[in-house]
Amino acid sequence: MLAQALAPATTVCVAGPYDPDFLFAWPSARTGVMAGQSAATTMSEVAKAGAARKGQVIEQDVLDRQANVIKEHFDAQESAFYTSGRVLDHGIIDPRDTRKVLTFCLETVLEGRHRELRANSFGVARL
Repeated sequence: MLAQALAPATTVCVAGPYDPDFLFAWPSARTGVMAGQSAATTMSEVAKAGAARKGQVIEQDVLDRQANVIKEHFDAQESAFYTSGRVLDHGIIDPRDTRKVLTFCLETVLEGRHRELRANSFGVARL
């Protein structure tokens, strides 16, 4: 049996390089530009190339220690809780609530785009 339906398709993803209206993460999300091991490998290659240009040799032990420090640093920052704790998103949501949160966000964005903004008619508001 094959069913077809015309329905809007919505993808939930992390939006780093652009300016999203809302940005949430699931607790299991991993955030970051690069994984710790990838960053460590890249920096080791950069260090080797720099040393080679200067005619120097870097001990493998030094490269390994540098790689471990970089990997630990990057890995500690890839948790969604780390990112959210620094207010780089709008929070962590329970995956079971994704539809509710997405619905709320889409309704909020739609309402905001149709709302007419008016300048304040008073000087300072203090609450």
